[in-house]
Amino acid sequence: TVIGQHGNENEEEEWLVFRRQIEAGNSSFESFVEVAFRLKNDGKLEKEIIQKIESSPLIVYFPTKLETSFGFLVHGPYDTTASRSDIEDNEWNNDLIKETAFLVTDHVLPILKQMGLLTVSFLEALPIRMDDFPEDGMFYPIVEAVRDALMDQELLPTDDGTFVSARNAKLASAEWLRKQLREEQLKLLHKTELKWISGEVTERGRHDLWKYIREGLEVEEITPDSFARKVDSTFFKNQTDQWIVDFYRQLLNQKALWKKGSGSYWDSDGPLRKKPFIRLQDGSQVRPFDDADRPNAYVPAETALDVRLPTVKAEIVKDDEARRFLSDLKIPEFDIVAEVIEHVIPKYTLTSPPKLDEHQRDIEKTLEAFKTDSQEKRIRLKRALQESPFILTKSSISGDDVYRKPNDHLYIQDDTLETYFSGNSDVGFVSAIYQESALDVFKDIGVREDVRIYRRSTDYRGFVKIRDWHGSHERGLYGFDPGIEIDGLEYALTHPTIEKSSFIWDPIAIENADCICGVIESSTRQTYENSDKEKKTSEKFGQLLINTLWLPDKQGNFHKPAELKLDDLPESFVRDEKLANQLGMKKDVVAKLAEEAGISLDNIEKAKKIAEASPEVKEQIDLLLSNSNEKQPEFPRKASSNVDRRRKKTTEKYHKAPKKKYEKKPYSKKVTENTIDPKIWLRETYTNKERQMICQICQNEMPFKKKDSQYYFEAVELLNDFDREMEEFYIALCPLCAAMYNEFVKHDKGAMEPLKNALINSDDAEVPLQLGELDTSVRFVETHYHDIQTILEERK
Repeated sequence: TVIGQHGNENEEEEWLVFRRQIEAGNSSFESFVEVAFRLKNDGKLEKEIIQKIESSPLIVYFPTKLETSFGFLVHGPYDTTASRSDIEDNEWNNDLIKETAFLVTDHVLPILKQMGLLTVSFLEALPIRMDDFPEDGMFYPIVEAVRDALMDQELLPTDDGTFVSARNAKLASAEWLRKQLREEQLKLLHKTELKWISGEVTERGRHDLWKYIREGLEVEEITPDSFARKVDSTFFKNQTDQWIVDFYRQLLNQKALWKKGSGSYWDSDGPLRKKPFIRLQDGSQVRPFDDADRPNAYVPAETALDVRLPTVKAEIVKDDEARRFLSDLKIPEFDIVAEVIEHVIPKYTLTSPPKLDEHQRDIEKTLEAFKTDSQEKRIRLKRALQESPFILTKSSISGDDVYRKPNDHLYIQDDTLETYFSGNSDVGFVSAIYQESALDVFKDIGVREDVRIYRRSTDYRGFVKIRDWHGSHERGLYGFDPGIEIDGLEYALTHPTIEKSSFIWDPIAIENADCICGVIESSTRQTYENSDKEKKTSEKFGQLLINTLWLPDKQGNFHKPAELKLDDLPESFVRDEKLANQLGMKKDVVAKLAEEAGISLDNIEKAKKIAEASPEVKEQIDLLLSNSNEKQPEFPRKASSNVDRRRKKTTEKYHKAPKKKYEKKPYSKKVTENTIDPKIWLRETYTNKERQMICQICQNEMPFKKKDSQYYFEAVELLNDFDREMEEFYIALCPLCAAMYNEFVKHDKGAMEPLKNALINSDDAEVPLQLGELDTSVRFVETHYHDIQTILEERK
């Protein structure tokens, strides 16, 4: 005990001193080497501990100027220099260093262990900062002796109050690992007896000691990641159910170990995801998911089901936290959906599929599973069913029962479809054994009740995107998709009957006439500047229709379309001029004269009816048809193939269109300019097949082209009270008609209301219009007119 004063206060220090007698040569005095450790009372532990000292000069009866860098004091009868600032480099002094090393390792460490003073705090007093002790330094023998002792002797404090050598020790980077992995678990993992070094040693809290143990004593640090990568099936099988429960509880906060990655190098699956750490009811261990990310186990339901699936052991699932972890891991609940996917569907991939009675039970289970409220389960079930040949069908050739996939050219039985597909062995029809509820499910997963048509959709401007690569862009104009395919078309065309041909004509060919032939626009720029345009015929639709003998005449003989006129077809065939033109059919005399005169065939048909009642009118019509030198260009034609569908799409577009915005000024000023460009849309809509752009009022070709070879025209807003920004609200007018429209209609409310009423109530796409003293009309292509009517009705 060292007694002193600090100011007027008495102070005491307690030191634990160890001494070893040495041979003093010819001297008659006893000689000793000594080490001293500072004792301090620890209030938390309520006992004395050894504390590292910050300054430890070598003591030769009195302190020298030589710093040892130890956390304790060293004393001996060293030979010093005259100034006592250093000691001599001689054999005597070297022997004293060795004696001191022996004292520390063979006496101090074992005695402190017996006294209960060999603690983590004491370890910090040892020479653990290796950078302070070069190998050629005077005190290195003490450093080396201490390290060897710690490596080989059980001197390192552990979690359980015992001691372990560095060779049989491990460091844990996480507290939960020390709690979860005890000696028996460490032995299973590393095949040898191991213990954890005390949890007081952490990288953050005691960095120098942690670094010394990791690098100086070469003790491995176990991290959650390294544990997850090392653990195997044998390890998990040897754990109790309670251990598994505790493990799942810990994993709730260790998502990185079991997460599902994105598949990229920097976001891979957690290492535990591929390990068999899920315990099943039969005691076996499985991975949570297979390589296709399908579950290998299910959480058992609270109610018993007549199913046999691998489920997590019930004793484990009873724990709320363990069950919550399984839920976070996305282990699905044991249910009928899982039963169908895991046990019903696989039966239909075998060489001998189930008999009819078993199949009907399977369908009942499938229908019940399809009622699930879980969107995620329903999607999984649909995908599994779509890939399974589980639907019983009748072959259209042999009549044999065959199981097929929903998307495998499979259809609901229908007289028209059976006629169209007759003789086609690729196509099957769903067996008549199924109830309506089953048919509804079949239709939901891909069975069709109408002919499959594979056609790209158009954007709001009527373009079909074909290619959109950097430096290479291609699109079909006016709804043309050159890649269109119709299921069973080639077989039906090459094996024609009048009934088949009638079905192909309408609805297939009429509904998709714009995909028989059309224009492909290509450009190196996304904006299609300086584009090239090429007329093409679709290979698997247009070429088949044009080059196959499939159209019947009135005598029942089959021809290519180019060999017939519309009037040559049987009376049951709809007379569709657009389709006839696309197929290259012959034109009758009146139609040809009308085309040459630039007169709409619709107007000719109307005139024919009038002429039947009036010889004078007939004479004028004949004169008009013969006068082809001053013919008016043909007005563009764009018929609506499905008016109801177009109205629905236009209504949706109207509600999504941005509303016009105005800034408050002394006058009203619209501030939503440039949100659309109606000129692009109008130019494409009102350009006829001769590539002439037509004015909607005078119906003449636009008067001139600009330097960029595009027609000059005005995009004029049809009505002045539209509240949305949409291309459909504009009309294409030549400069003269635009000026007259703006003067007499757009800014005249008295003229605007009659026009609006006419647009709403007219059945004709040509609406009467009064421009000052001129009685005229504004004409629309059919699709544009239907869009305007739809929007006006929607605004009511």
